[in-house]
Amino acid sequence: MYRKFMTKKTSLTLACATGLAFTAGAAPSASETSEDEPESVVLTGIIRDFNEKSEENGHPDFENRPESGFGHYVGNVGLQLNAEGKPVFTGNGRKLKRDYKDASGNQICWALYDPDLGDSEGRLAVYDQGGINSSATFESWFNDVLGVNMSRTLDLELERQSDGSYVFDSNEAQWCKDVGGFFPIE
Repeated sequence: MYRKFMTKKTSLTLACATGLAFTAGAAPSASETSEDEPESVVLTGIIRDFNEKSEENGHPDFENRPESGFGHYVGNVGLQLNAEGKPVFTGNGRKLKRDYKDASGNQICWALYDPDLGDSEGRLAVYDQGGINSSATFESWFNDVLGVNMSRTLDLELERQSDGSYVFDSNEAQWCKDVGGFFPIE
């Protein structure tokens, strides 16, 4: 139960860390699904757009090559949201070199690793902020800053899959096809 709760919470935190904050909960796992589940779920969130660092008023965190190279970094974002309900930059990031897995071989969040459950330990590289410059630059990912970013509300329709999960596929969404990709603000 704890892992299921943390997985849903971690999924929401990861979604927030990528710049899209949702107002709906996570989809049920395959073992919890039934025929009564909806065919689609609409998630409403706020999405922000930034200029890359080389452009005028560009954000220093975007298109920024981390010291350890591009990849999947973990630990730079706290596991708990702040009092405003937003992610917190910790600066304790490390590049993920090998995925953590549960006893069934499924990838899991590094923070949920538990050898007592038969999980396989992943491997982390040296500490690296993953291209994030500071707490201040990270905060602008989740707040409107005049001249730095722009935001708007976005509805994403996730379609139910045969395994009970819900997926948004920008290759299938007509509005993405119309603009040549996932460009929700342009």
